[in-house]
Amino acid sequence: MTTSRRTTLDAGAIACLAAIVMGGPAFSAEDATALIADALRAAPPNIRDTATVSDLEGNILRPGPGDYTCFPAPQGVAGPMCMDGEWRRWMQAWMHHEPFTASRVGISYMMAGD
Repeated sequence: MTTSRRTTLDAGAIACLAAIVMGGPAFSAEDATALIADALRAAPPNIRDTATVSDLEGNILRPGPGDYTCFPAPQGVAGPMCMDGEWRRWMQAWMHHEPFTASRVGISYMMAGD
């Protein structure tokens, strides 16, 4: 039972990361406010004001001075994600099958689910 649950969680994480790196559907400018609100649901209160918000295609919806970037939930995934720079570096390396050596601990928040 544990193996089955782990496989399901791994598949969900892979789908989320793939959608973020490879991009999702195009969003109109009218959707920006809703996308920003969705993305920031993942962040704890202490990083919401300073996080950059990006859509799934890499377009910056709201620049921020902090190290975190938040993304809205991809279709089929329960929640949005906010990642620090180290976590984003790992994700890029993982998605491109490149070696990765962490220089510090990376943190990703998924406070709204998944």
